[in-house]
Amino acid sequence: MDPKTRRLIPRRFKFALASLIIGTGIWIAFMGGSKALTQKPVTTSSSAAKRANANAPRFLEHFDRVPGAPFLMASIRSIADDRGLSLSSYSSVDSPTHNYVFLNLDNQSIRRLLPTNDYSINEAVALPEALDRTPVDKAGTHDRESVQWWLFDVVKQDTDHDGDFDGQDLRTLGVSDAGGSGYTELITGIRKHYGRALRDPTTLVVAYESGGAKRVSVIDLPKRTVLSTTSFPDLGSDLK
Repeated sequence: MDPKTRRLIPRRFKFALASLIIGTGIWIAFMGGSKALTQKPVTTSSSAAKRANANAPRFLEHFDRVPGAPFLMASIRSIADDRGLSLSSYSSVDSPTHNYVFLNLDNQSIRRLLPTNDYSINEAVALPEALDRTPVDKAGTHDRESVQWWLFDVVKQDTDHDGDFDGQDLRTLGVSDAGGSGYTELITGIRKHYGRALRDPTTLVVAYESGGAKRVSVIDLPKRTVLSTTSFPDLGSDLK
């Protein structure tokens, strides 16, 4: 073999080796891409949300009169960020409530119920309740009973880690006076509500499930304290 031929062999070998490496890389990339296109996406459990409807801006609703009290009341809400709605097209179902604002008619002072707009308020009930329960955003339009307290059902954490604050999370029961002052959390960790009623003008009885047990609590509304809590008796082994 002449010297010129010997010099060409390494060059041809290097060229062939480089071509083989490049071709192999292209084939691997092609196969990987094809697999990614045909393979079903891997689903992972959502992490717990830190804030209710986190990506949606908050807005203040219209004020309504609190029946029988010198206050106006308005909710702070957000539009569900996956509905594609605008402020002109939302409904109460599409707009979670995060807080309430109270305006004192006597001195025009303004109070926010909760210190943050991160939570979700499932329900706000005027006490004493009217014969027909009235949504908060319509309070004062036809109620005849003067409001003395508000009872709030609040979701403060995404306890089931589904990425949302909703009725499946544990709730907190809180009470304020008619103007939103003196807000106090009385019962936490509520899984389900079974009912409530005023035993007398200042005492509320609530039935609920918490900590895996069904319970009844008696609440002193003026003092914002739980007077007693008892568990249900055994209602049968087949009862969930």
